[in-house]
Amino acid sequence: MSATATASNSTTVRFDAFAQKVALEGVRLGFRALSATSHSLATIAAESLFRRPRRHRRPQWERAILERATRASVAHAGATLPAWSFGEGPLVLLVHGWEGRGSQLGAHVEPLVRAGYRVVAFDAPGHGDADGDRSSVIEIAQALRSVIDHFGAPHAIVAHSVGCVASTFVLGRVPLPSQPKLVFYAPPLSPKRFTEYFARTVGVPEEVRQSMARRVEDRYGIALSELEMLRAARNRTEPLLVVHDEDDKDVSLAAGEALVREWRGAKLVATRGLGHRRILRDRDALDAAVRHVSDGRATVEPCDEERALFNELFEREGR
Repeated sequence: MSATATASNSTTVRFDAFAQKVALEGVRLGFRALSATSHSLATIAAESLFRRPRRHRRPQWERAILERATRASVAHAGATLPAWSFGEGPLVLLVHGWEGRGSQLGAHVEPLVRAGYRVVAFDAPGHGDADGDRSSVIEIAQALRSVIDHFGAPHAIVAHSVGCVASTFVLGRVPLPSQPKLVFYAPPLSPKRFTEYFARTVGVPEEVRQSMARRVEDRYGIALSELEMLRAARNRTEPLLVVHDEDDKDVSLAAGEALVREWRGAKLVATRGLGHRRILRDRDALDAAVRHVSDGRATVEPCDEERALFNELFEREGR
């Protein structure tokens, strides 16, 4: 990449960050004014914004992976979800997190297909290529249930962030013929903390946050406490590998450590310097995930020219 292009990209990133900061301050001012005049309207506005994920452009390395897939449409809630299938064999499902997309876990496709697995990625409502502009951890879980109904029971589930919560929720409610192996990247612990982080970020007062949380619970008919990971972990025995980075700014390593302590037989792989998303393409993290899914029969091969290209594109495009 030329120096001119690098400087241009750097300027664009700085401008985008400034624009986001200005927009966020405008949202905070709006909620401050609305909360002072109408608690009910502030609650409705907060719940609507809370359920609205931002969509991020799918980078070239992800598009290159999806070009190799067989595209599928999964029936879901009167509509369809986009899904992509790779290879043949026991099923491995890739479950993205909040504001993510299935192809974010695309680095798992090549080594798992080479090891003899069928890998399926999908986009939940309001994410990636899926329809809609509202979503939630419950809707990601419902989407996963539809994907299981369409493709069958998984041999393994590889999930990231909020996708780990959604996967655990589904496992507690969907009878499967055998326990799937689980790989959880950066699993958060508490949906209540999602609402608290959201409220701090956009300037929602505590009383409005509480009303917003109740409104979310009423919408889905599910108490947020039912999504608490430590509570669920005490009843789970699926073989679980947690992969978590020490420098994760979105979900602290302490959350992954706590989950491993509560989940019977779970194991932890801690990385450093990868953060919340780069961990999904780290070779050592991938190797640990593939070994876990395959009972140690498969590993990630050393970096080849194609993987080097994907790494270059990933570093260039960030997310």
